[in-house]
Order: sequence, then structure tokens, then C-alpha cells
Amino acid sequence: MKVGDIVGQSGQKVRGRLLVTYTTAQIPVELPVTIVMGAKPGRTLVVTAALHGREAIGPLGLGKVLREIDPSQMSGNLIAVPCVNMSGREFDQRHVLWDDKDPNRQKSGKKDGTVTERLVYHLFHEVILKGDAHVDIHSSSSVGLVWYTLYHETKDTSPETLRKTKEMSMAFGLEQVMGKTPWHGTILEESMNAGIPAITPEVGGGGDFYQNGRKQIDWCARGIVNVMKLMGILPGEIETESNKAIIWDGHTEILNDGRGALMLVEAKRGQMLKKGDLFAIKYDPTTGDELARYYAPADGTVLNTGLVWPHCPPNQFLGVLGDKMDEVDLTTHQWTWE
Repeated sequence: MKVGDIVGQSGQKVRGRLLVTYTTAQIPVELPVTIVMGAKPGRTLVVTAALHGREAIGPLGLGKVLREIDPSQMSGNLIAVPCVNMSGREFDQRHVLWDDKDPNRQKSGKKDGTVTERLVYHLFHEVILKGDAHVDIHSSSSVGLVWYTLYHETKDTSPETLRKTKEMSMAFGLEQVMGKTPWHGTILEESMNAGIPAITPEVGGGGDFYQNGRKQIDWCARGIVNVMKLMGILPGEIETESNKAIIWDGHTEILNDGRGALMLVEAKRGQMLKKGDLFAIKYDPTTGDELARYYAPADGTVLNTGLVWPHCPPNQFLGVLGDKMDEVDLTTHQWTWE
């Protein structure tokens, strides 16, 4: 097992850095990679985190897995990139600082592109394509909360890739699953279109971290381990937070406009809205005056994602509306990877 110049060893954890490119000031841009090779051969899972630099649950949850995992118990391999976007992590930014681009909207990147495009290119071609499956961990920033796993059905996804992806999305263990989303150009889509089953868990963050941060980290770690159990890399039973998985078509994203203010989201998670129902009200913090009202642009259920803190920057993500696609009883579900 080799990633760039990093060579894995059977039964060991090996850490290194994959050089991607240099900035204008010739600062090296690198991907921190850990290869964990099991004592026995088997499948390979790739797990990435902090593609959006300010999202902290992924590095913490994946870090817990890397600390606690025992290669002698593994039949297969784990390739981990705990912090893809190190400039974003350094300066608490979503985008890559060097060119202010969103690394999760660059598809599979460009070999001769900007810093972000090269970062994504090397991540995809030198890391993700070495795996039999891919988990890309995300979470919310300080003003939101997310608690679901997503994948994305597309016309280019093979039935077998989709089947394995759906199994992974349920095995990660969160009750809410988004099987279709309004977001495109992502690493997730590129992985699936390349025939690699892939999921993006969105785990926690926001104001809830103060009270339940350890729970968020533990569930992130447990979800990664669950996927490894599904793939036969680790022994043991899959542990889920609920006895069912509800799969949604997340069809409508709601965003703030270009004016920041204080936003109170009036619609509750799980609430059924009709087109035109009130979703949120925005207020001027200096006068208390109402600035704008936001209405549901379509019929749908308010999904388990979005703004939870009143501070609302311009163009802030407020929430998603969706329709139920499926509900799976996990007490009778037979987990299969083959």
C-alpha cells in the first residue's frame, strides 16, 4: 500500500505528508496521510475530513479512530486524511485560503489548476482512487447544526455502486439519510461516478457542541468503525442510533441573501411545509426592525440541517426541504457488501 512516498506496512500505522503544490510564496501545500494496514489482507476504506477547513468534528472523530484502532484486528486497510484543507483549518475558513475556492465544488480537480484544484486532483487521484469505498466527513460551523448522512444518486452511478453506497449510508448509523441533494460538483459525486461507493456524513457542530461535543465526536468515530465492519475490515456488530433509517430527497436549499443580520428560523425540523409557508424572519440587530421574511419555495419537510444560531452571515445556508424516499427497518435488515 503506497500513497505518494508514504509506504504502508502490514500490521502498522504509518504517517506522512503528500506534497500537492506550492503557493505563490513557495509554501508547500500538503495532505497529511495515515495508512493503517491490517495484519490480514482485505478491502481498503478511504476516510477524509476537513475538506471544509473550519469543520472540526471530522478531524476529531477520525483522530479517535486512528488512536484506538488495532491493526492486528484488521483484515484490510484504512487510508485516512484527517485534515484535507489545512489552510482553512489554520485560519478557521471554509475555503482554501490560497485562492478562496471551495474544495468541495471542484469535482475531481485539475492537475495544472489553482492551489485548490491541484489539492483536489491529488486527493482524488492519489488517495481516493486507491480505496474500495470513500467516507468524507463533514460537520457544521459555529452557527449551524447537521446530523445526517448523505449520498447522491446520479444517472451516471452504476446500480452496484449505488447499492453499496446506500448500505454504507445506513451502516454509518445516523437515522436521517439524504439520498439526493441540491449540491453538485462534489468529491462524493466524483467518487460514485468512478465506481467507488461513497458517503458524506454531516455530524454535529454548532452551538450544540458545547453540551454534546463528545457525543458528536464519538458518533463520528463509531460511524467510521461501522463502515469498516460492513466492509469486513473489522469484526463486530454495526451499532446504529435508531432501529430505522429514513432516506430523503433533499430537493430545495434555502439561503440567506447578501445581507447579514440576526435570523430566527421559525420552521422546526421535521415540520411539513407548503410552498409559501413562513420559514424564517431576519432582524436588524441595531434597531430590532424586521428586515425580511423567508418563505418555503416548495412543499417539503424541514430536514435535520441548517441554521441554529441567530448570527447569520450573508448567503448563509439556512436549511433544506425534502420528501421521504424510503424507510428501512434496521432490526430486520441484512447487511451485505458483496
